[in-house]
Amino acid sequence: MLKELAQDYPFLQVYEDDMEESDELMAELEYRYNEAMKNPEAGKSWEEVKANLMSK
Repeated sequence: MLKELAQDYPFLQVYEDDMEESDELMAELEYRYNEAMKNPEAGKSWEEVKANLMSK
């Protein structure tokens, strides 16, 4: 998604980072994933997010 967004905004650069994620970060990502799976209609599609960003 970030690479697609970067195509629309020349000031945004996406690059790979070789740093390993912390246990805290991985736990937060797991929590967010589980929440999204329990209630998928609460989120927004990429198309909605992109349209909102483009309208600003």
